Amino acid sequence: MTTAKRQLFPSAALGAISPLRWICIVVVAVVIHHSLAAQPTIRGNILPVIGDTIILANDNLPEGIVILPTKGEQDWDFMQLQSAFSKKTVVEKVSLPEATPFSDVDVVMEDLEGVKNYYHLHEDELKLVGREGVDPYGIGIMMPTTFEPNYSVLKTPIEYESVQNFSGQFVSTLSSAELPITVLYSLPILPDSIRFISSIETSQEADAWGHLVLPDNSFEVLRERRITAIKTRMEVKVGLFTWRDITDDIYTPIFPKEEIKLSYHFYSNETRMPVLVAQMKEDGIHAESIQYLVSDPSSTIRNTSTQPDVYAYPNPAINDVRFEFSNLPPAKYQLKVFNILGMTLMEQDYQLSGFKTVKWDVSKLRKGTYLYSLINDEGKTIATRRLMVIRP
Repeated sequence: MTTAKRQLFPSAALGAISPLRWICIVVVAVVIHHSLAAQPTIRGNILPVIGDTIILANDNLPEGIVILPTKGEQDWDFMQLQSAFSKKTVVEKVSLPEATPFSDVDVVMEDLEGVKNYYHLHEDELKLVGREGVDPYGIGIMMPTTFEPNYSVLKTPIEYESVQNFSGQFVSTLSSAELPITVLYSLPILPDSIRFISSIETSQEADAWGHLVLPDNSFEVLRERRITAIKTRMEVKVGLFTWRDITDDIYTPIFPKEEIKLSYHFYSNETRMPVLVAQMKEDGIHAESIQYLVSDPSSTIRNTSTQPDVYAYPNPAINDVRFEFSNLPPAKYQLKVFNILGMTLMEQDYQLSGFKTVKWDVSKLRKGTYLYSLINDEGKTIATRRLMVIRP
């Protein structure tokens, strides 16, 4: 008995294909193979490990940064990102979970806003259990926030064109005494306690891959497009009565009731956590703020400490100057620019917390040496430094 060998292409078919067509088939096959090989699959080694030190910086005023929704292979140039400060974040083990307001936590990391984020770390997934720090509603007060169920921040593996969807809610509860007077007076009822409940739905799609360049490094990355919808309601409690929803009865819009956010997350197998996260403006093309990994701390002007600070750059300045604030407790602050005789030339009040950048036009100031100061709501000066203005 003879056994016939299986052929990939029958002999007759081979003879029917012209040499030119064979060349086209081979070229297309090579291109497809190269394209598939170039698409990185993000593995679990990007998840944080206890003891890791991650250095972060944030450009709160990215200028000229356009991120197109184009899919497929791309190159991203972020060389023009600027940040006066970089911050070291250590991935710490939660040795006493019972000492935290959250359960089932493994690690804690502090972000650039000074918020402590508590996570449950799985083999292939990082879930956010809760956070302690300035509220996520823009009110500017300190409060704990619990995610129910735990919110999936990062799940691996991530492959090109993979889609993931997550939903849940986060809850913050506090007494009325913790609310600012302005917020308390805007409520239709004087409560004993209030709570914010935000439903959150996130759709994630790995839509592009390619080469990404930062001011101090470059990476092969996979890009993930995230659309996050958040709907928030406020409830109050008085005495022994049940919680009452007063969202539609609030006199002033003290918090955003509904938000839809677009962000892009870039991952590389060479790093822990995202290489870069871009929060987008409403037009969906221009970046509103960009947080990125720093490989060389000297690439930023200063390595921040844990103390509140402010720094101006470029310095000397010609027309525009950025003032970057760091480690600020939530409060109202005043920024002043004055001459060497102590005469105030420019001033502005801000509600600030954590890291923030503002841009001032100093083109009307004459060439010379000035001083700038940041003052808190108690009248205490946080820092005073020199600002040089030059003219070309």
